[in-house]
Amino acid sequence: MSARRTADETRELIRSTALRLFRERGNDDSEGSRRTRALIDGAAPVVGRLVSLARLPVVPGAAQDVLRLVAAARA
Repeated sequence: MSARRTADETRELIRSTALRLFRERGNDDSEGSRRTRALIDGAAPVVGRLVSLARLPVVPGAAQDVLRLVAAARA
């Protein structure tokens, strides 16, 4: 998997995660969208750490495994 393809797929993964979070907000009937806010507050740091880790020389293989898994789930 090329670095360019990995970068494109990482962007797509982040975009689809954001869309799913926004969609969840539409289904959240808790007061002030409390559940969605908690989900976003918890997910944002995790996604940020994963993106940072994906740049480390020892982690790209694991990041590519995740991207392959997401691609297989979409197929």
